[in-house]
Amino acid sequence: MDFQAELKKLNLSETFLNPDEVYEQYKQDPVLPWFPEDIKKQLQEVKAKKENK
Repeated sequence: MDFQAELKKLNLSETFLNPDEVYEQYKQDPVLPWFPEDIKKQLQEVKAKKENK
């Protein structure tokens, strides 16, 4: 099975993101959607404290 067919089977995008762009987005907002809720909350609290300084 080729790579493109496997992506379709897994219902994944065939478009790849530029790693540099992904990193820049992560630096701006390090809370990723698949993080557990308690981790998301802690990261958001840290971010809020940094912004209020």
